[in-house]
Amino acid sequence: LHMGLPLKPQPLAPKQTRLSIVYCLSGDLRNGGPLVLSEMSKSLDVPYATSFTVQSQHVLMLPGSDPAFSPDADDGLQGDWQQGRDRGDNALEVDNLVGVQWHGRCMVKGIVEAASIAEAKEASKVLCRLIREDLSAAGC
Repeated sequence: LHMGLPLKPQPLAPKQTRLSIVYCLSGDLRNGGPLVLSEMSKSLDVPYATSFTVQSQHVLMLPGSDPAFSPDADDGLQGDWQQGRDRGDNALEVDNLVGVQWHGRCMVKGIVEAASIAEAKEASKVLCRLIREDLSAAGC
């Protein structure tokens, strides 16, 4: 998926950037396992754009199931994963993980990581709201 994205004001950042995102959906809720939406995104016009890729996962589970999901230690991520859980009204549980994979040097790593985590939190809230609306419309 390729698009233009307006950016919030940040030091050294442009007003908007071209963004490339790759999604992968895997798993099976029907058989009790989690459904995992994985995402890799790259902002093409921000400073140090060639130095990092943002990765996130949204792990959707039925209530009570606990797949003991955690990021794989050998996934090549350098930096900390941030994790948050959103519990709905017993319809679905969602674990959200986000991390920044560094490919090169960057003098503003803290700014990039903080902005990436903040944006992932907002996107996760929107995703959870949309899922809730669809489940509610379906009578779940």
